Amino acid sequence: MAAYWIARAQMRDLVGYQRYGGLVAKAAEIYPYQVLSRAGKYQVLEGPDDFDRFVLLRFPSMEAALSYYHSPEYQEAAAIRRAASGRCEIVITEGID
Repeated sequence: MAAYWIARAQMRDLVGYQRYGGLVAKAAEIYPYQVLSRAGKYQVLEGPDDFDRFVLLRFPSMEAALSYYHSPEYQEAAAIRRAASGRCEIVITEGID
């Protein structure tokens, strides 16, 4: 069953986010996923409007998404993302077959 990675972040350091993007691309070579949405237009209809970047990824399974998140490759990138963002939220949820 597919799993979806839903992230939203405040971008505070664009150079840091560029470094993060490069490391994420390397991690994706080991833990592949499909990008469904990244940094496109959005409209918040309910909830806080203090994020300015939204990402939606599709992994083949919950296990694959969690393996990616906990991998040393992604954790190296995540440390840069955390330093470059004011606030970030990530949720992984299973899809429906």
